[in-house]
Amino acid sequence: MTNVAKSEEYTFDVIGELFYGQAFGFLDEGKDQNDWIKSLDKMIPFVCLMGVAPPLLRPIIGIGTMLTAAGKDIRNGVKNIGSSSARLMKEAYASRHNVTRADMAQQIFDIYEKKGEKMDFSWGDVEQESYGALFAGSDTTAIAFRSLFYHLMHSPDVYARLEKEIDEAVNEGRLSMPPTYKQASQLPYLCACITEALRIHPGAQLSLPRTVPRGGMELCGHFIPEGYTVGINAAVLHFDQRIFGQDADMFNPDRWMDPVRANYMEKYMMAFGGGTRTCLGKNIALLELHKLSPQLIWNYRVEFYDPGQTQWHTRNTFFARQEGIIARVKSRRA
Repeated sequence: MTNVAKSEEYTFDVIGELFYGQAFGFLDEGKDQNDWIKSLDKMIPFVCLMGVAPPLLRPIIGIGTMLTAAGKDIRNGVKNIGSSSARLMKEAYASRHNVTRADMAQQIFDIYEKKGEKMDFSWGDVEQESYGALFAGSDTTAIAFRSLFYHLMHSPDVYARLEKEIDEAVNEGRLSMPPTYKQASQLPYLCACITEALRIHPGAQLSLPRTVPRGGMELCGHFIPEGYTVGINAAVLHFDQRIFGQDADMFNPDRWMDPVRANYMEKYMMAFGGGTRTCLGKNIALLELHKLSPQLIWNYRVEFYDPGQTQWHTRNTFFARQEGIIARVKSRRA
């Protein structure tokens, strides 16, 4: 039995491996490390509110919130993530000559040492990279995992078809265990299921703002003056029937099986944002989804623990985090 809401334990450990060269211990110990998940839970709603509030109101909201009982938790959360990210980077930098592989931190250190002055890339910027990894590196991918397995549990035919594709690929030697990203990305139905999970429940569900350029612009038949801020909620776009079909409100991986149609729909996918502001962690998230999902599906069958409790609820701030689902995990390889 597992609480599906705890997917962050895996994604945090992956960030540790990729960024700092070692897992943080979430999976080994089965618990929150350094209260990082707790800290993010406290600070993200406040960060979200400050991000969407009009600039003139932000100081008032900030001061007002800090004077409440919740303000102390928020301050502690911000301080914990900030100090932890700085400490991790300082430790990684001190041991940089002893590493056996080039993780992401080592690449950042190379930029800092060789091009820092030329690029105006200071140690403060190094710490900001670390802060971003801890702050944004776990929630979005965990949300995608929950979306995938939630909708698979609700769609037995889809689940069985995906199991069949993965089983055949393993038995024919096309998919190793653990899988490589290259192998997994060549399984069309797996890719379709992952893309559909990202479409039907994008992790970030605030409008992603853009400033209207000089001269203004025409948008959906309306003129928007320069300097105005416009944005769109990814979920609104992802449910547009003109793009994704009359069943846009349903989980249907088959919509992605036609390459021509898939290429058209892909242009309107905003699960990771779009354009020059696309999420920096997009490739890491896709790597995690494609490597872990087939390994779990090959080894285990995931089912709803309580047939009477099969609907999640979401806690919506910047991220639309799903809660309320307990799953039973059965081995398929006994």
